[in-house]
Amino acid sequence: MSDELNIQLAADLKVRQGVYSNLSVISSQPKEDRIDFIFVDGASEDGAEGVVVSRVILTRQTLIELRNAITSHIAAHPMGGEDEQ
Repeated sequence: MSDELNIQLAADLKVRQGVYSNLSVISSQPKEDRIDFIFVDGASEDGAEGVVVSRVILTRQTLIELRNAITSHIAAHPMGGEDEQ
Protein backbone atom coordinates (compact mmCIF):
# COMPACT_ATOMS: atom_id res chain seq x y z
CA MET A 1 0.00 0.00 0.00
CA SER A 2 1.31 3.44 -0.92
CA ASP A 3 1.91 6.12 1.71
CA GLU A 4 0.75 8.78 -0.73
CA LEU A 5 -2.52 10.53 0.01
CA ASN A 6 -4.44 12.33 -2.72
CA ILE A 7 -6.25 15.36 -1.35
CA GLN A 8 -8.16 17.90 -3.43
CA LEU A 9 -7.21 21.37 -2.13
CA ALA A 10 -9.03 24.64 -2.54
CA ALA A 11 -7.76 28.12 -1.71
CA ASP A 12 -9.34 31.50 -2.25
CA LEU A 13 -7.53 34.16 -4.30
CA LYS A 14 -6.03 35.96 -1.30
CA VAL A 15 -4.40 32.75 -0.04
CA ARG A 16 -3.17 31.81 -3.53
CA GLN A 17 -1.52 35.23 -3.92
CA GLY A 18 0.63 34.55 -0.85
CA VAL A 19 2.51 37.02 1.34
CA TYR A 20 6.12 38.20 1.34
CA SER A 21 8.28 37.50 4.38
CA ASN A 22 11.94 38.33 4.92
CA LEU A 23 12.20 37.02 8.50
CA SER A 24 10.76 34.07 10.40
CA VAL A 25 10.68 33.20 14.08
CA ILE A 26 9.92 29.76 15.50
CA SER A 27 8.52 29.42 19.02
CA SER A 28 7.49 26.31 20.93
CA GLN A 29 4.88 25.28 23.44
CA PRO A 30 4.59 21.80 24.97
CA LYS A 31 2.03 20.59 22.40
CA GLU A 32 2.66 22.82 19.40
CA ASP A 33 5.16 24.93 17.52
CA ARG A 34 4.55 28.24 15.78
CA ILE A 35 6.29 29.82 12.85
CA ASP A 36 5.72 33.56 12.53
CA PHE A 37 6.51 34.94 9.08
CA ILE A 38 7.44 38.60 9.35
CA PHE A 39 7.98 41.42 6.88
CA VAL A 40 10.60 43.89 8.08
CA ASP A 41 10.53 47.23 6.31
CA GLY A 42 13.96 48.83 6.65
CA ALA A 43 12.86 51.89 4.71
CA SER A 44 10.87 53.35 7.61
CA GLU A 45 11.91 56.79 8.82
CA ASP A 46 12.07 55.52 12.42
CA GLY A 47 14.28 52.54 11.58
CA ALA A 48 13.19 49.00 10.83
CA GLU A 49 9.55 48.11 11.45
CA GLY A 50 8.21 44.57 11.36
CA VAL A 51 4.76 43.07 11.00
CA VAL A 52 3.69 39.44 11.27
CA VAL A 53 2.18 38.61 7.89
CA SER A 54 1.32 35.00 8.70
CA ARG A 55 1.45 32.54 11.60
CA VAL A 56 1.46 28.79 11.11
CA ILE A 57 0.75 26.54 14.11
CA LEU A 58 2.06 22.99 13.79
CA THR A 59 2.34 19.82 15.81
CA ARG A 60 5.92 18.79 16.55
CA GLN A 61 5.59 15.89 14.09
CA THR A 62 4.41 18.20 11.31
CA LEU A 63 7.30 20.58 12.04
CA ILE A 64 9.75 17.68 11.73
CA GLU A 65 8.14 16.62 8.43
CA LEU A 66 8.37 20.22 7.18
CA ARG A 67 12.05 20.36 8.15
CA ASN A 68 12.72 17.13 6.24
CA ALA A 69 10.82 18.36 3.18
CA ILE A 70 12.69 21.69 3.17
CA THR A 71 16.04 19.92 3.59
CA SER A 72 15.26 17.61 0.66
CA HIS A 73 14.08 20.51 -1.48
CA ILE A 74 17.22 22.57 -0.83
CA ALA A 75 19.45 19.57 -1.59
CA ALA A 76 17.63 18.98 -4.89
CA HIS A 77 17.57 22.65 -5.90
CA PRO A 78 20.85 24.31 -4.84
CA MET A 79 20.98 28.08 -5.31
CA GLY A 80 24.71 28.39 -5.83
CA GLY A 81 26.53 31.67 -5.47
CA GLU A 82 27.12 33.62 -2.27
CA ASP A 83 23.60 33.15 -0.83
CA GLU A 84 23.99 29.38 -0.30
CA GLN A 85 25.06 28.38 3.19
